[in-house]
Amino acid sequence: MSVVYNIKVNKVNWIKAYLSLWSTSLDLTGAEFNFIEELLTEYFSIKETVQTDAQAFELLFSTKTRSKIRNKLDISVSLFNNRISNLKSKGVILQIENSLILNKKIVPTTELSFKFIVENGQG
Repeated sequence: MSVVYNIKVNKVNWIKAYLSLWSTSLDLTGAEFNFIEELLTEYFSIKETVQTDAQAFELLFSTKTRSKIRNKLDISVSLFNNRISNLKSKGVILQIENSLILNKKIVPTTELSFKFIVENGQG
């Protein structure tokens, strides 16, 4: 038997809806959730202007964008850096060589499917 659940979202709330799916497994605080939501919103804005993910991540974690996000969230430089450190320890933000990137699991897609395969037995 197959059951399909659909949820319609708009451009304003799709990032929040997607992030809500993953936030419980990431053990995020409310402040971290809001921080990631803002990072993702900014990431998608940047993504419209560049060719590659690498370029988008470079701009996302640039001094200019960090300042923009800090001002929007009304947080200090040290709190911003603490949030980055905490999210790195939770695997949300990854450091690859000298670059920071977002874990692909938390970057929303416009369509997401789950498939459960239930096997017989006591496994």
